[in-house]
Amino acid sequence: MKKSKKVTPYNLTPGMILAEDIYLNDVKIIGEGIVLNEKTIDKISNLYNLSHICILDEIDEFENEAISSKASDDYKITEKTLKTVSSKAKEMFYSVQTTSKINLSEVRTISEDLLSNLKHTGLIIKNITENREENNYEYRHLVNVAVLSALMAKWLELSQRESLLLIYSGFLHDIGKSKIPENILYKHGSLTTKEMALVKSHPIKGYNLVKNMQFLDSSVGQAILLHHERLDGSGYPLGLKDNKIPTFARIVAIADIFDSMTSNRCYRVKESPLRALEVIKEDSYKKLDMKFANVFINNMCDYYTGEIALLSDDSKAKIIKIDPLDITRPLVSVKDTFIDLKKEKDLTVIDIL
Repeated sequence: MKKSKKVTPYNLTPGMILAEDIYLNDVKIIGEGIVLNEKTIDKISNLYNLSHICILDEIDEFENEAISSKASDDYKITEKTLKTVSSKAKEMFYSVQTTSKINLSEVRTISEDLLSNLKHTGLIIKNITENREENNYEYRHLVNVAVLSALMAKWLELSQRESLLLIYSGFLHDIGKSKIPENILYKHGSLTTKEMALVKSHPIKGYNLVKNMQFLDSSVGQAILLHHERLDGSGYPLGLKDNKIPTFARIVAIADIFDSMTSNRCYRVKESPLRALEVIKEDSYKKLDMKFANVFINNMCDYYTGEIALLSDDSKAKIIKIDPLDITRPLVSVKDTFIDLKKEKDLTVIDIL
């Protein structure tokens, strides 16, 4: 049960959350759980008969902060944009499943929408790492990888044209999965050797869907075909090495790993974002492009610094500093107490709120 405390109307601040309904003449005017903003605070302050207000206590300050950020207008706009794009991705996925045709005009529109909505980087990252419905994975994954590719384009300062092509690559990277039988794609439990081989054929299937499309740059098809290749030759479908793997495939590979690991799947639960970044860091020494991996990791760590983490003892803490050499064990704070997770080995970060 959440604890509450009483404060006077004059001590209310934006971000506080009401612990009880507020009534005027037996009529409820503000409901429990509302995140206070300046408008609601003014409304409460003008109620002459209120001597105090019940709000959630400091013990829930981190939860309050997380809820408050999600209640912002900018977050809601970002969420609406990504939901709209996800709906279009779903329609396209099932259309390709039956027709084997991709509407390039629709891909272009979606990519331009994503590129024009990058001003709130933190809200974008927060949204894509929180909307993880298992049954929506395949087409939401297309959107998330496209978004992460768009962010990489921004961080790498690519041109407008290069940015759009990279977003196309991210959005279409797994479109070949639309040609994999759903009973295999959504199978609970381990795949047989034959089923695994079929799933691993999706880059080739995706490439075959786009290779003859007019007006689509060849770099997009290469990224679709080669996003599972690794620099040490351990990837698939061709086992390419080093400079034989093109730039867009290297970037999409990183976005793909991050989103796959932080998503709930039919056969496993998601990992924490910090663990995903740790794996990308480990793989950057042999399998992934180190330059692109470092750009991704450094920018994501900058975002997660200051965010609220859920720890393995079910407590919440603010992330103060992330060591790029030990990403999963940051310095965190609970109220005025600093906890170095490098030393507190019994505690780990389970998720980011």
